[in-house]
Amino acid sequence: MFYTLRQLTTPDFVLWGLVGLLALTVMIFLATLEGRHFRTLGLGAPWLRLRLASLPILAIALLAVYGTVAVFGDGPQALAVAYMALFSVGTIVYFGLHAIAGRIFGIRGGHASWIAFSGLVLIGVLPAIGGTLMPFVNLAAKIWKEGTVGGISSESSPFIASGKRVRLPDGEEVFALRYRAPEGVQLLRADMEGSGHRARDVLRMSTSTICRAGQDLALLWPAERPLPRLYVFWQTAEKRDRQSLIDIAPPADNAVTDFTATWTQQRVSFSATLPREALSLVWARSGSTPFVDSVPRTGPEAECVDALDLPARGELGHPQALRIRVDHALPKGPTWAETRRP
Repeated sequence: MFYTLRQLTTPDFVLWGLVGLLALTVMIFLATLEGRHFRTLGLGAPWLRLRLASLPILAIALLAVYGTVAVFGDGPQALAVAYMALFSVGTIVYFGLHAIAGRIFGIRGGHASWIAFSGLVLIGVLPAIGGTLMPFVNLAAKIWKEGTVGGISSESSPFIASGKRVRLPDGEEVFALRYRAPEGVQLLRADMEGSGHRARDVLRMSTSTICRAGQDLALLWPAERPLPRLYVFWQTAEKRDRQSLIDIAPPADNAVTDFTATWTQQRVSFSATLPREALSLVWARSGSTPFVDSVPRTGPEAECVDALDLPARGELGHPQALRIRVDHALPKGPTWAETRRP
């Protein structure tokens, strides 16, 4: 979560900050109305004490849920255990502690239960307002960002190209290309243009063709498909924003190398840098079709990997194979190449 917050651009940060401020204002307004009601009942001071105690009570309830999942949840059933614990253990602890604290502060059971329930309503204001305004915030942020990048000065690309032609296990050939940033250059954003269409801020999309490795860019591109153009936005060591057009070219050395994967019990390493979202892990199941699970991104932008930790999945153990997705233009669509553990 903190990594995502650090990656927010200024338009996103400002607009979501305004949404957060609006939600906080609504929460304060509702709490004020509730406090006014309890003051008319002569329970203003006890209400305030119990309302302030709601946050530590909520924390204790969540810890109880977490402890239940840690003890009884393992593997695929962990999510089901978490839901059951939330609506059983979490509910009992949350409302039970409110009842106990209410008795200590001098509030009857019915009023204490209402304060407990209204506390959940107050917390729900933030996701409710955020979810309602999300389409408008995203649209406003996009308009803001596009207006900002349009005025950035153009300069020849400082990124150093390298790459190789790779033959995947299914025989398909792809280009594994990399554009390395010199010392001091910071990658800000990348747009990709192909077939007359320009995909903007492509690293923030769900993509299996391009990814980010630190300040570098890497592509996994079918050799049979026309190469795209990149519009790269970057920052100099002096913190000046620049943009460059990169006409992608095939590797100078057109020799083909076979893709290889090196397996250990808990890790697999590959001979080419790949987008994380191009990968899936495969678990064999006796008498049934294999179980396949994607490798989702861990941050707001598409991430490059050259190795993966192999998670254990209950009785299935560690995965036995790795699938690599290669995106082709329609009507062919995506293909998958599979490499198996020896």
